[in-house]
Amino acid sequence: MNIIAAIERRYSVRHYDKRPVPRDIVRQVISAGRDVYPLCPGIRVHWHTAWAGEEVRRRLTRSLTTSGLSTPAPHYIIATSQERPGFMENLGFCMEQLILTATAMGLGTCWIGGVFTEEKLRDLVPRLRTGERIVAITPLGYADTSARARMARQLLLWGSDRMGSRKPLRDIVSRDIWPVPWTGEDENLDWIFQMTRLAPSWGNTQPWRFIVAERQVIATVNSAPQRGNIREGKPYYRLDGGIAMCHFYLAAQAMRWPGQWTSLGNERATRRGEDRLEQMRSRYGIPDEYDILGIFPLPDSMS
Repeated sequence: MNIIAAIERRYSVRHYDKRPVPRDIVRQVISAGRDVYPLCPGIRVHWHTAWAGEEVRRRLTRSLTTSGLSTPAPHYIIATSQERPGFMENLGFCMEQLILTATAMGLGTCWIGGVFTEEKLRDLVPRLRTGERIVAITPLGYADTSARARMARQLLLWGSDRMGSRKPLRDIVSRDIWPVPWTGEDENLDWIFQMTRLAPSWGNTQPWRFIVAERQVIATVNSAPQRGNIREGKPYYRLDGGIAMCHFYLAAQAMRWPGQWTSLGNERATRRGEDRLEQMRSRYGIPDEYDILGIFPLPDSMS
């Protein structure tokens, strides 16, 4: 399965078969995680394997197990990151590549960010370095495909925003300035955005918005609190933005476009950077509640 097929196939698996994943396959996933392309190359990210899934499950602060809507996976991957400007979107960008690799290998995963406290998981990450934080975890196992599991998944979709469906492109992409919706002016870019809209997000809030202007794509994300998406100083809406940027990047790579994202996560650290962001905000009509995450150059062959 290639990466685009994995994007189209991936879904959040919450019921798992009890059989363990062979260790060599888990190690292949971790190895692929070490080779991912980062959004912010200067930020250190590490993956930690928790082989005993039940132990991780007991430490989550909110369990769906008692409601019958989830069962634990045999293993979990714990993602840690150096805490620096841009670390949340960078972790989302990197970890989604790992998750899609696992999907391509026939494994189930599920983004988990807000149902744990770092203290309860810290001893499961003995190599946690100073300045690093536990940002997200994912179960890793084979999906339970029983009728009970399918019914539980449907119940969870009913409780999510838009019952699990994705926003149309006109609601997540603008042309030239914010109020002007994208109407599919370029077939290739339209397809890339279709792959981008499949990105998972916190409670399916899909907080991202992209602007196509002046031969570039600008990625932004809604910073307004939604469904508890800010936990322990970790803005998970920025992680969601990184996941969507990852989908865009991978789809662009599939089109053999040469571009890469330039992260703007560090711009807020200096007055000059803040001024640049404000100029962009004014130029493209970006609302104050949206953070500007990055810029992707469009190829010269586009009109």
